[in-house]
Amino acid sequence: MRVDLLVSEAWEDLNGKIFSQLELPENTLVKCYRGLAHAIFETCAGASYLFSHKKSLGIIRGQTPAFAGLIPGFHKEGYQVQNQTGWPIGNEKNWVDGLKKDTNFVLYASDNPVSGEIFPWEVLDDLLNEKKIFSVRVSHSDWLKDFKSGKKTVRPYSVHILSIYGGLSLAICGEKVKTVSVVADKMPWDFEEVQNQVNSRLSEFLEDKKTILEFEKNLPLGWQALLNHEKRLFDRSLIYHSGIHGGALIEEISNLAQCSLGKPGEFNLFETTNLARWNSIFGYFDWWDFSLTPEILRGMIVIDARALQSQKNFTEILNQAVKNIVL
Repeated sequence: MRVDLLVSEAWEDLNGKIFSQLELPENTLVKCYRGLAHAIFETCAGASYLFSHKKSLGIIRGQTPAFAGLIPGFHKEGYQVQNQTGWPIGNEKNWVDGLKKDTNFVLYASDNPVSGEIFPWEVLDDLLNEKKIFSVRVSHSDWLKDFKSGKKTVRPYSVHILSIYGGLSLAICGEKVKTVSVVADKMPWDFEEVQNQVNSRLSEFLEDKKTILEFEKNLPLGWQALLNHEKRLFDRSLIYHSGIHGGALIEEISNLAQCSLGKPGEFNLFETTNLARWNSIFGYFDWWDFSLTPEILRGMIVIDARALQSQKNFTEILNQAVKNIVL
């Protein structure tokens, strides 16, 4: 027998426990959601319910695919969507000043989910708060760097959405963000499961700038590093070879390094942007750098800093893996 009811206030109790676990500032709230799409939808829908007379929103494109499913719904509701393609570096004030007076919220990501590049979000966040516009920041991995350094402050009109795993995200809300839940409070939640996932995500994060830069400086012939700047997370290295299939290569590297390769989207020491690995027909061109050619994306691999630390002969492993799949 099963009585098909949910425990009352389970979601609110969970949020309180996660708040204490993360030791968040007293003037903030944390809300648990079933992944990024859920967190983004609930946050934006909540803002639209709270200020139903504000029928405009802003979005900065080019950093994340996380907003793809949200915007069509707001178009249908009559919202004016103000798009900015690429980060308005040095022009944040002009862009914010140009937003419509009835702008409810602005969506943006502070880091790239693949490359770990970090965008200069703080100026924008501050400007939006000055105008009392909700500032909705999606953070794929850079929140880990913030938390490691004790940086957990959220401005009054800001929402900081943290991606934990595919099925879990947290939204840290500033004191002026009084949005209500749409469906999250009507879902089953397990504190220990959420707690373990948050702890696991925090423990996975490791940066090693010296090792990453040294590796990228001495790449084998035919390989190139994707990034040539330091506004990034140094928990990963992205390199590519235009003549290599990234999916086949990381499988071979994993075999040679004697480590398992999990499902795409899970924690892995090696990953690739090759779409065959992700069983996807959808590319990166609608949200990522337009200068990335199909050949680069096909042959790009992402290497965790731990792999470079533990495999001192990683360059040899890389060369051998290439030989094994080419020959």
